[in-house]
Amino acid sequence: MSAAYYRFKHKRRFCRLKVLIFVILSVFCVLAVLFLRNAAGILISVSEAYARSYTTIAVADDVSVTLKDTPDYSSLMTVTRDKDGNVTDIIADAALINSIARSTAYLTQKRLNELSAQGVQIPVGAFTGIDALAGFGFKITVKIIPVSAVECCFVSRFTSAGINQTLHSLYIQIASEVSIVTPSKTVSVGATNEVLVCESVIVGEIPDIFLGNGYINSYGILVPQSGS
Repeated sequence: MSAAYYRFKHKRRFCRLKVLIFVILSVFCVLAVLFLRNAAGILISVSEAYARSYTTIAVADDVSVTLKDTPDYSSLMTVTRDKDGNVTDIIADAALINSIARSTAYLTQKRLNELSAQGVQIPVGAFTGIDALAGFGFKITVKIIPVSAVECCFVSRFTSAGINQTLHSLYIQIASEVSIVTPSKTVSVGATNEVLVCESVIVGEIPDIFLGNGYINSYGILVPQSGS
């Protein structure tokens, strides 16, 4: 056989090898893209669950502290009546509710910072999408960074409690937002929690303006929500 034939045969083998390598690399790239896309979804999903869990823990820990010595309904709210016993006005102690809201926001933000600093550890087996392998393998740590400030406000709700009786409930509402930083993107997760502060049954007619749901502004005035 001539040298030209050997060169041709060698060249054809080399071309086949290049095609094979190209196919292998293409398949690998496709699988890598699919894995990363699946991994990103799992990272976000698990991290969101942790972020909401951290927020719930922070709220539970700190609301119990701020409300430990909270006065009863009569200390927080003043109900004014006319000579016939009908309710004419309901005013909150602005200084007290603002103090509780500030303390709750501060302590919750502080606790959220502490919990978030731990990050989220996800076993590599979770990225397979197979439940049986979700807890296996080394763990990848994902950062969770609290952003903005925790906001607190008091929510007021009136519900019928019988003939000429109305149950007035006060809740403290804590809204927070955390950012989840992953290799692919950053996602913000918001969470809102409500905790009952106190409630009381008010006997007598209550003006319609107070009925339904609303919030208490910084001046201690009940502000109905639109549509309430």
